[in-house]
Amino acid sequence: MKKTLPLPIIAIACLALFACGGKNAPATPAQPVEGVSTESGAKLSQVEIGEEMPQDLPQKRDPAVLQQVLDQLYVSGADFRWPKPAIRLVNSQNFVATFRPRSNEILVEEKALEACRSFARDSTAMIAFLIGHELSHFYENEGNKLGTPTNFLAFGQHQDAGLQSEINADLRGIFLCHVAGYNLIRSLLPNFIEQIYASYQLDKKALPNYPPKQERQAHATLVQHRADTLFHIFHAAIYLTGFGKYAEANACYDYLLKYYNGAEVYNNLGVLNALQAMQVGGKNPDSLWYPLELDVYTRLERARDEPLTPVERQQREDFLNNALEQFETAIAMNPAYEAANTNLLCTKLLLGRNEAVIAALENKRVEVKGDVKKLLVAIAKAQTGKDIGAIIQLFKGLEKSENVQVATVARFNATILSGQEMEAAPQTCSLKPIESYPDGVKLGDLRWHGGYALDKEGKYLIHWQQKAHSTLYKFNTSKQLVAFQIIHSPAIVIDPRLKVGLSMQQKDLPARQVLISANLGSFWMAAPCQLMIKTKNKRIVEEWAIVLE
Repeated sequence: MKKTLPLPIIAIACLALFACGGKNAPATPAQPVEGVSTESGAKLSQVEIGEEMPQDLPQKRDPAVLQQVLDQLYVSGADFRWPKPAIRLVNSQNFVATFRPRSNEILVEEKALEACRSFARDSTAMIAFLIGHELSHFYENEGNKLGTPTNFLAFGQHQDAGLQSEINADLRGIFLCHVAGYNLIRSLLPNFIEQIYASYQLDKKALPNYPPKQERQAHATLVQHRADTLFHIFHAAIYLTGFGKYAEANACYDYLLKYYNGAEVYNNLGVLNALQAMQVGGKNPDSLWYPLELDVYTRLERARDEPLTPVERQQREDFLNNALEQFETAIAMNPAYEAANTNLLCTKLLLGRNEAVIAALENKRVEVKGDVKKLLVAIAKAQTGKDIGAIIQLFKGLEKSENVQVATVARFNATILSGQEMEAAPQTCSLKPIESYPDGVKLGDLRWHGGYALDKEGKYLIHWQQKAHSTLYKFNTSKQLVAFQIIHSPAIVIDPRLKVGLSMQQKDLPARQVLISANLGSFWMAAPCQLMIKTKNKRIVEEWAIVLE
């Protein structure tokens, strides 16, 4: 007997793409301020050799801003293996900002904040970039208290400083800011360098160990271009994941690891490896459903009839072992990261380590709680093949869970264990037929003209093209060309119900939610239309993407 399930709007995923860890998510970025004051941290244990001890400034104006920005960026970095550095505002005029490994603190000069204040409503974003740059050195230093203090002003010409290290600190700092909600830094960076040199009166004079303004601006422009590349790859990864192109999304995140290696990136890579394991050979080898799946309905499209070949079994095991490594890295960085802990246990279940999962949950050795914990225990016991009747009742009880993800997976598993086959209700696209692609894009635009290599072998190539109101992405692998277009302008409407700036109503535009948090909004998939929709507060459509075929 087949059981046809409706397709409600559901949120089924533990994938937290660049999210900031549930309860630890950063608050909304601080509003721009006219002035910023000190937030004293730990005192210097000693004066670094060759450095004059700066003096703390008296607390004034808004003493919480520096600390608030640092807190946001530290949470966005999602690596809690080392204590967060302290931060102080000082009255010297030597370095703009510096990270001091021996005392584990960041110092920011008052003169530098004067330059930030000149950006008016974007002042806090520029403060975030300064702190983000030095926090990147903190991560690079990885707790080595014997490192040399950095010098933002001297950039790569400071003693023991490498140019590439400084450029990477700029890039990671910008990315940290983006994840924390500061999104305008790329376009402002060259102007910020101009303002720094003006504030320090270095416009027309060259000083030993300090780069000329033109050289520093050239580096800022280089960073700006590289940051643009990172953001295109980042956004491509999100949409490739939503469209089910897991190998391509995996390649994007592997590339991003060079510049931003927060716990969420490792978690996302783990999820993508696990999902690829579950669809090796285009097959569906798993009888039960797991809470790491983005959308359990997509598995209904793959038959379970054919067993895996020996080669496919090895491929599956390799994917799952890779996933374990990624989840373990994420948990080492943030032991309280519940999504990564859940995904780790799901992967162990996929490897058949049922008793180990039950023991870990019963002994409270992992950060998994509530109904998710009950669901994992039920899956582990179901896979042992014992007392199936009692297990079915466990799943049926979880169908009433307030956690939509748990309730849906439990319902699917109860159906399977009861001997019923499942199939999804037929879906049709409720949008009007698309007569032409947005922004005048034609099929001829999908011809491959080369791209940016994401790996040394050149197996994964990405190309993007900015249009008047959209961005066209093409992703080329040895097997296929994937193309999609992201529309971020109210000027393009393919259906009265789908328009940037319009509130998306569930009853008007049926779509399943895919919880790709990313601190960017919510994502919805209208699979029959090959559409993905991004919404912000109150389901206002912020942008949408369409697969081009």
